[in-house]
Amino acid sequence: LSRAHFSLVFHKAAGMTFTRFVQSCRVAAARRLLESTDRDITGICFGCGFNSLTHFNRVFRQFERCSPRGYRTRMRPPAYR
Repeated sequence: LSRAHFSLVFHKAAGMTFTRFVQSCRVAAARRLLESTDRDITGICFGCGFNSLTHFNRVFRQFERCSPRGYRTRMRPPAYR
């Protein structure tokens, strides 16, 4: 398949672009790590496949409507903070 044809077929089948699908998988992995570990946000960013902290913050905010730090604070139980 060519890139263009793959993109067209993927978008029709999944209802989103391949890039958006990959981003959603990476953000889901980042959410799990933010909730369950004390790893720093930069480590989570690169561990989930993002190449730039700025890009990670931008994409995370698009999906979650808050920053990764804000998400961690909101999702952690009070005794964990």
